[in-house]
Amino acid sequence: MLYNINHKAKLIALCFILYGFDPMPAELIKIGELAKLAKVLPSTIHYYTKEGLLKFADETQGGYRLYDRVQALGRIRTIQSLQLRNRLTISEIKKRIKK
Repeated sequence: MLYNINHKAKLIALCFILYGFDPMPAELIKIGELAKLAKVLPSTIHYYTKEGLLKFADETQGGYRLYDRVQALGRIRTIQSLQLRNRLTISEIKKRIKK
């Protein structure tokens, strides 16, 4: 099984090198779905975005922001962890993330 994971990673790297693209495109989701998955309010996601802690990947023609599911969830979990475990403020988190 480990061989298959390693093999898959090599194929993805090869696609980047040879063709310049990721063969497994990001799953883009709207704020409401991201909020449900992260168990936060949509206003929290808006706030993190406004503060520069979270970036949206794309926008629909109708103006809806689309977030990369994996990247955004990871970033939200990081922010929450820094807030809860380390008791950091948003400005302290900004400094730590930008490093």
